[in-house]
Amino acid sequence: MEGDTSASPDADIQNNNRALIFVKPNDASSTDNGWISRLQWGTNNNWRTATRPEASPELSFAKAFTDDNAGEVCIIKYAYGGSALVDDGSSYVNGLWQVDANPANVNGLPHYSNMVNNFIIPCVNKARAGGVDLDLVAFAWCQGESDATSLVRSSGYEAALIALINQLRTDLSSYRATTRVIQPIITRIHNNFSPARTYQNQVRTALENVAAYFGQTVINSDSYPMEADNVHWTAAGQRSHGEAIYTKFAQLL
Repeated sequence: MEGDTSASPDADIQNNNRALIFVKPNDASSTDNGWISRLQWGTNNNWRTATRPEASPELSFAKAFTDDNAGEVCIIKYAYGGSALVDDGSSYVNGLWQVDANPANVNGLPHYSNMVNNFIIPCVNKARAGGVDLDLVAFAWCQGESDATSLVRSSGYEAALIALINQLRTDLSSYRATTRVIQPIITRIHNNFSPARTYQNQVRTALENVAAYFGQTVINSDSYPMEADNVHWTAAGQRSHGEAIYTKFAQLL
């Protein structure tokens, strides 16, 4: 979700005057250090790098949205490369998403708390202060590569992700501008890892099951072009991903 740094995104998706994004400096620990700005590649499309050069899915998502709709869309992006979902009882260098992960195991990166308390809620409050009530429509989730290397993490993946989405709905219930219930848009991790990640099929199945639990289907990313590392998508793959997210998003409007 952070994006690809090996090539620039297509010129037609680099800037978007009708797409807004919550901009943060390289610090996820504060509740009051962000602002809302027009989406501009290389300037504000990733919170945790200084130059933000990533070709990332929100760019093509925003283009697809504004091509189809007259209004504006606001993106609140919190992504952290290499993060894991499930707490397996040991410290993990890139942090954990599990809602009730042991604080001793997150290496200072409690991703769920950071996302909700330091990104989503501050963005909603800042928008309201400016006279705009955000309609929180969807939560896009694309993660699992790290968990696919661990039996414990892959086994606990489905339950942990369902718990996370349910907790997100609860925590944001009083911040919604409408009675709409936030829906997950879930991307299944691809099957082109080389060498294959030992438990990738377990995580892929878990992602499918979670989507079905919430009445959705996964985004199938298996055909997206890959970088030479056989882990990350190219700029073209990232564009396809963003467009696929929008296709799911449009069905929720």
